[in-house]
This record gives sequence, C-alpha cells and structure tokens, in this order.
Amino acid sequence: MTKGMPRAIRGYIFSGIYKELGAHLDEISKLRIFWLGAVSAPLGDHTHPARYAQGRLTVHADTSAWASRLRQRQAEIVKLLRHEPFFKHLHELQVRVAPRAPEKNAAGADRPQAAPRSRVPPAAAQLIRAVAERIGDPALRAALLRFGNHADAETSGRAK
Repeated sequence: MTKGMPRAIRGYIFSGIYKELGAHLDEISKLRIFWLGAVSAPLGDHTHPARYAQGRLTVHADTSAWASRLRQRQAEIVKLLRHEPFFKHLHELQVRVAPRAPEKNAAGADRPQAAPRSRVPPAAAQLIRAVAERIGDPALRAALLRFGNHADAETSGRAK
C-alpha cells in the first residue's frame, strides 16, 4: 500500500480486540434479524435491540411513546423470541428510550428538517376572523383577528 492510502481497520486494532468487535457485530446483526421477525412495522422501525446478555434483552425505542407501545406487547414479544434457540434463556425485556441521532446527508451535515406546515387550514382561519368580528371584548377580538390573519398568511404566503 502506498503512503497516504487508507489502511484496513485491522491494521490499527490488536487482533484480540478485532475478533471481539467482529463477534459483537455478529451478535447485533443476529439480534436485529430476530427482532424484526418478532416485531412488525411500525414498532420494529422505531425500536432496536441494543444488547442481549444473561437472559436480558435491552431494546432502545426512539421515543417514550414507542417505548410504551413496546412495553404493552412485552409478554407477547418475549414468548415469540423464546421460540428461537438464540433466545432460549430470555427471561427479561428491558426497554429504554434512546433517540437516534439525526440522519446525515452525503456531506456529513445534519439533514435539514422540513418547514413546519400551518396547523390552521384556510377555512378555519376565515371562521376565526368571522367569529372575532362578533366578539364584544376589544382585546379578545384583536387577538383572534391577529391569529386568523397570521394563520391565513402562512397558508397563502401573503400578509393580510
């Protein structure tokens, strides 16, 4: 290999550590395959197995809502996984919330988030303004008019 060319990772890591890393990656791959066999989408898309040791499977969920859904199905999933020889000693499923890192684009920067859409449809903004015209309290009327105009401006792209 010429100078300045990238070397394989095994050139930097001791052989014992390299073997342990390979075994760990193999185990994670097996966990993921068995997990996706037991848990269907969308739950499987928002949860992933992190570790299996001493009969305890630790699973990470993207949010607390997905963790809650997983906990609701915990007994069923443990029963399904025990049918696999790999999980014959499984006795506990531990669920943790661990949000995934933001996805990166090809340049390595965080992928930009889509601009939030207006939460008030144009018909609702028109209704808010119509109701505001009938309100006797000037402060409340002004607030409703501002809200209706702002919501309408977001959807139409122009200020009123």
